[in-house]
This record gives sequence, structure tokens and C-alpha cells, in this order.
Amino acid sequence: MSEGVSRMISLAFAQPLEASGISAIVSRLFLRLADDLSVEGIVPGHIKALLGDGDLYAVMSCTRPGKVIFQASERWNRATVTNLQLTVEIIVLTIPQDKVSAVVQHCWQDFLDEVRKLPNCTFKSLNS
Repeated sequence: MSEGVSRMISLAFAQPLEASGISAIVSRLFLRLADDLSVEGIVPGHIKALLGDGDLYAVMSCTRPGKVIFQASERWNRATVTNLQLTVEIIVLTIPQDKVSAVVQHCWQDFLDEVRKLPNCTFKSLNS
């Protein structure tokens, strides 16, 4: 059984950005993870995230390649943000833990590369 892999990051923007734009980047992360961790068209476990700041939040999950389930607070799609925290949890069964960790590390690096391209963005890993 997989122990799970988690990542936490705090994002700060010098200029407000649309919250929906940030969730789109996280969605692309999920799609890459699901493609690499699926077995016969399903992710044998789950990929979940909480993205937000206080009462402004989005929750995402994925158990199939190509499909990210998204739920958000009422004002998410029209909000701009200057600070967000992202927590991602990946638990996959039937795939060895070291392979899951390697896939997550590779996809996470791609995600960080995309975040670095955002204007005036700084981030800090909150993993120990």
C-alpha cells in the first residue's frame, strides 16, 4: 500500500492574479500526474488538492486521465489573489512507492517551472 506523497507550497504575487488562472495551472499538474500514474485508464487511488486563502478556496481531485473534478467557493472564478496556499496529496495503490515519488517529483518540477513564469510570483515550499 502506498504511503502517499504530499506537497505544500505558499504562493505570493506582487500584483493580483485571477484565481481561476492559478487553478488552471494546478489542473495541468493533475492531468500530467494522472497520465503517468494511471493503470488501465484509472488512477488506482487519488490525487487531491486544496488551493486557497481563508474563505476563498478550490478543491480538486482526479482519478482518471483527462478528467479533473473541480469545486470552489462561490467567488473563486471572479476573485483575484495575492497569496495562496496549495496542498496536494497523491495516494496510489498497486504502483511501487518509489515510482510514485519519482513521477510526483518530475511533475511537481514541471509545475514549479510553470509557476516561475507567472508575473511577480514568489513561492516557498512548506514541506519539511
